[in-house]
Amino acid sequence: MKVASYILIFVFLLAISTANAWSVELKISCGNKNETLVFGFNKSADDSFDELDIIYPPPLPQQTFYACFVEPDEVRYYKEDYKSKNLSWTLYIKADENVRIEWDSIPDDLNIIIYIGNESIDMNNKSNILLEAGEHILDIKVINLTSTQVTKTPSDRPLITPGFEIILALVSGALALFLKTLRR
Repeated sequence: MKVASYILIFVFLLAISTANAWSVELKISCGNKNETLVFGFNKSADDSFDELDIIYPPPLPQQTFYACFVEPDEVRYYKEDYKSKNLSWTLYIKADENVRIEWDSIPDDLNIIIYIGNESIDMNNKSNILLEAGEHILDIKVINLTSTQVTKTPSDRPLITPGFEIILALVSGALALFLKTLRR
C-alpha cells in the first residue's frame, strides 16, 4: 500500500517537472574549437540572471572564437540561459573561421526561429546552419506555441504539454484505483 503511494507521488512529481521545463542544446564549432550553449524555458526562471543560468566570462581581445548568449539590458554573458516569460534569446558569435551551429531536436510543441539579419531559419525543419567568419548576432525566438502548450505571461499559468496530459490521466487512474483499494 505504501509503495503504491510513493509510486503515485513520484509519477505526479515527474509529470510536473517535465511540463515546466524544456531546453535546446546548441553545438557551435569553428575549425577545431567547439562550444556548447543551452537556452530554454523553466517556469521558475527569471528572464534576467538567476540560479538556473550559467554565466560565461567576457571574451578576451585576442580570442579568435567566442560564442555566448547576451541580454541587451545586462552586461552579462551566458553559457546557459533559461527564461519563463520572454522566450527570446540573443546569440553572439565571433569567429576567425566559418562556424557551424547544430542542434539535435526541438520539442514537438514549439516553433523556434533563428533570425540572422533578414533571414529566418525554422529550427524545427533544420538541424544546423553555417555562418561565415566574422561577428554575428542571431535572435532566437519561440514564435508560437501549439494549442496543447499554453503559457500566459503575467499570471504564470502552468505549462500544459501533451505528455503532461497523458501522465495526468495515468496519475488520475492510479489514484482512483488506489482509493478503491483503500475502501475494501
